[in-house]
Amino acid sequence: MADKLPLLISVPHGGTTIPEELSDRHSLSPGDILDDIDPFTLSVYDFGSAVEEQLAADIARPFIDLNRSADQLPPAFPDGVIKSETCQKVPVYRPGSEPDPVLIRNLLARYHEPYHAELSRLLRQDSILMMIDCHSMSEYPPPIAADRSVRRPLVNLGDLDGHSCPAEITVLLAEAFVKCFEITRTDVLINLPFKGGYITRNHGNGAKPVIQVELNRVLYLDPAHPRRMDSARVSDVCARMKSTLRLFHQIWRGEG
Repeated sequence: MADKLPLLISVPHGGTTIPEELSDRHSLSPGDILDDIDPFTLSVYDFGSAVEEQLAADIARPFIDLNRSADQLPPAFPDGVIKSETCQKVPVYRPGSEPDPVLIRNLLARYHEPYHAELSRLLRQDSILMMIDCHSMSEYPPPIAADRSVRRPLVNLGDLDGHSCPAEITVLLAEAFVKCFEITRTDVLINLPFKGGYITRNHGNGAKPVIQVELNRVLYLDPAHPRRMDSARVSDVCARMKSTLRLFHQIWRGEG
C-alpha cells in the first residue's frame, strides 16, 4: 500500500448537523441548510488512509462558520461566524430567537475554538508538511455576492497571493489538477474568485504551507437535481482528488 501523503486535510463546511442549542430557534429547512453548506464535501474529500490527517466538521455552516473569524458577529457581519442569513439571503432564525451574546460565546467555545485548536495541533506534527483546506462552490455566485453573474472556474486555489503558500507550490498543485482532472489550465484559477478564508489566513502564517481548494459543484452534483449527490460522480471526483494530491506531492518533493 502506498505511503500516506504528509498532508492535513480540513473540511469545515460539509456538515449538516444543527447544534442542539439552536434546534428550537432556527427557521431553516433541510434544503436551506444544504444550499448554504458545501454539500457532500464530506464524501468528495474523504481520503481515508491516503493522507496523514483529516479533520472534518459535522456542524452545519449556517449556524457556526468555522471559516470565519470569531469576531465577525451579527449584526455587523450577517455572513460571519454566527450568521443572521444564509448565502441565499434566507433568515437563519425566527424573529426574536436570535442567539444572545452569552449563547454566542458558548457556541464559539464549543464548536469554533476546538476546531481551530485541533488544526493547530495537527499542523505541529512532524508528519504534516502542508494543509489543504477543502471547499466547494456553486457554478455561479449566490445572491449575496457582487459578482453573481460571473461563471466560476472548475477549480479555484487560494494562497492569499502567496502569503499562505509560496506561489510556485500553488502552481504545481494547479498543474496536478489539470492532469488528473483532464481539464485545461484555464479551468484552474489561482486566487480568483477566492484567495482563502479565515482558516487559510489564521493557519497559513507559519512554516507550513496552506492552500484553500474550491471545487465547482458541477463536477459532482446531479445536473437534473442540484440538491442531490451523484454517487458515481462523487466517487470519481474523490479518486481524481487523491490522484491529484499524490501527483502534486511527487512533483513538489522531487519524487516524480
